[in-house]
Amino acid sequence: MQGLDSTAIVPALPRIAEAFQAPELAPHILLAAYFIGCGASLPVIGWASDRFGARRVLLVAIAVFVLAGIASALAPGLMWLTASRFVQGAAAATLMPVARMLAVRTAPPQALLGIITALTAPAMAGQTLGPALGGLLAAHEAWRGIFLVGVPFAVCSLGIVALIAPDARREDCGRLDWVAMVMGVLAMTAAVAGLGTMRDDGPPVYICAAFVALAAGLGTLFVRRNLASDTPLIDFRVLADPTFRRCFRGGLLFRLLVGGTPFVLAYHFQSGLSLDALTSGLLITASGAGALLVKPFTARIIGHLGYRPTLLWAGGASVVLFLLVAFADLRWPLVLIAGVLVAGSFVRSLQVTTFGTLCYADLPARSAGSASVLSSIAQQLSHALGVAIAAGAMAAASVAGAPPSQVSLSGFLAIAIGTGLCLPVFWRLSKSAGSRLL
Repeated sequence: MQGLDSTAIVPALPRIAEAFQAPELAPHILLAAYFIGCGASLPVIGWASDRFGARRVLLVAIAVFVLAGIASALAPGLMWLTASRFVQGAAAATLMPVARMLAVRTAPPQALLGIITALTAPAMAGQTLGPALGGLLAAHEAWRGIFLVGVPFAVCSLGIVALIAPDARREDCGRLDWVAMVMGVLAMTAAVAGLGTMRDDGPPVYICAAFVALAAGLGTLFVRRNLASDTPLIDFRVLADPTFRRCFRGGLLFRLLVGGTPFVLAYHFQSGLSLDALTSGLLITASGAGALLVKPFTARIIGHLGYRPTLLWAGGASVVLFLLVAFADLRWPLVLIAGVLVAGSFVRSLQVTTFGTLCYADLPARSAGSASVLSSIAQQLSHALGVAIAAGAMAAASVAGAPPSQVSLSGFLAIAIGTGLCLPVFWRLSKSAGSRLL
């Protein structure tokens, strides 16, 4: 739901501006509000699940997601829509970390890979399919329907969660540390606001930098307070586990590619190759197919190669296939470009599932909440940072007078270099890492 809901709105932003008679760039605040809501809810999710039970938290989050989606569809103005998107983002961000926590705590180790695969692949595909669906609805003057796309899935999820989700609460979670919660919420809000708006159409760079600096300061205080607490909101001591630490760091770097890909591809196809918006959207949508195609093969590939080798070759292949698209031009058949995109999303989804499962291999069940929340925080920050890195490199190339093809190439290279740094991190994993999960 979150993957589809977060990206479907992008093609409809001009239509929303027309409908509310707002400046052309004003609706971009809807993107910022959604992702700020996602970031703001993360610091307290683990504690809430431990204190009130994972099933109850999931049910509340899904219900809020549905109500916020309906409120967005009925919004009479831009401010109403912005507020409801913030709430919907906060509810959506709760779902994945709590679901992962339940899987780690209750599933046998050998079943964890299949569960994480089932959670990860549809989410990645939704991020890519969202723009095409949103563009289709916007083209037929039905942009309000975008906010209702996830509602049927959410309603079905309510019944499933109520029937089968375990409670999985902890009696020793302690009382809520309100000071730490405020620090964490403000730090994530500032980080996502600063990184997520660092674009040509965003606020001045010094404002974004001020938000990032504020996030760094508050984040440092948040970490120190939690480390000093006997009952922390997030137990950062999970980073002492070598497998989790390396998967966390490597995943943070690799997800730069996941976050930056749609942004760079959209510019490359429309400005670099001069393709129309429909063709560009269909190509980007095609890249989501690989995330679904990999699902039946994930367990076989990892079972045959092992976790560490899979991370190394899938990570390298992801970078190579991503760069290959940068050299595509109008002499390439569109079907060939689509094939490269599908292959890229195939190995990219495999990589995300692999380190997303391996990170829990050596952790005790009681640490699942903190580990899941930390993984989600890394995901939010690296996605925003991926867009910021690509936008910064492309803006610098544009200011230097580079043609559109070179501008897009600078974005490809910046993301590829950052992502490639994950390979030395994964190389340091133990050769037997994840063996108990096979």
